[in-house]
Amino acid sequence: MPFLVDLTVDDRKKLKGIGNKNLIYVQKCLEGALAFPDEMKKSIDVQEFQKDINLFTKN
Repeated sequence: MPFLVDLTVDDRKKLKGIGNKNLIYVQKCLEGALAFPDEMKKSIDVQEFQKDINLFTKN
């Protein structure tokens, strides 16, 4: 997967990411982004967001 980057342990600790505790919230955010694309900030790439979630959930 050439798009992945190598992070140090300290870098990983600083990142907030998708985890089991917030996965449902993140999925609901994606549903909202897909349902109301005009309400999203232009700087948010919804397709990339969806790819990230799919990668995490292995769909």
